[in-house]
Amino acid sequence: MGTSASCLSLAWCLRKEIVSSAITSATKLNQLKENIKASEINIPADVIKKIDEIFKIKK
Repeated sequence: MGTSASCLSLAWCLRKEIVSSAITSATKLNQLKENIKASEINIPADVIKKIDEIFKIKK
């Protein structure tokens, strides 16, 4: 997908209805940029489905 694992995982969390908020932190500027990028990326439905299967998330 062209993104880091941390960015993908945060993006996934932000898009789950069961998550009301995601608390993040950053000690370096590049970490902050990754966190911000997570709110902007589009995760294809098939990728969301695979992640849900890995973590056994039910709709």
